[in-house]
Amino acid sequence: EHGGTVTVLRGEEVVKVFADSVQPAGLASFGRSMGLVDVRKNDLTIYDTQNLTIVGSAPAGDGPTHLVADRHGRLIAADTRGDAVRVFEPLPTPHQVGEVAQPGGPYGIAYDRTRDLLWVASSGTNEAVGYEMSQATPREVRRLPTVQNPYTLGVDADTGRLFIAGVTGGVVQVVDP
Repeated sequence: EHGGTVTVLRGEEVVKVFADSVQPAGLASFGRSMGLVDVRKNDLTIYDTQNLTIVGSAPAGDGPTHLVADRHGRLIAADTRGDAVRVFEPLPTPHQVGEVAQPGGPYGIAYDRTRDLLWVASSGTNEAVGYEMSQATPREVRRLPTVQNPYTLGVDADTGRLFIAGVTGGVVQVVDP
């Protein structure tokens, strides 16, 4: 994350090094492409993974930190410093198509492809918010109290069970649907 480059590996071989990033952070793949948020440039860059080229970039708020892809081909970023969840159409040119405010520094993010449900945790409020993603603008459908400082989320696509890792105390909260 603090390296300032993105290195492409095929097996153990380095095939390309991109030096366009300042502080690369969250990654998400979709089709033949990869999205990356840069926490210092505050942007989203799309890479073509076959041709090893940059497709384009777009502003991604005041401080994007994590990124997921949904089943609709969109990329969704947690804009931690901007207190928002931002939705992007990555191709042919990346651009924002939706957003929703989420106070408290949204950080941890996970997507349940089976239920088309996005989960975003805010460490400032110790909550996880569930959003239905059939449209470009996330629609809140559930809000859960969480462990302190919920930084990492995971979801089981078979059961819908949500796993919330709290940085304070090193605990994992398990929430059944």
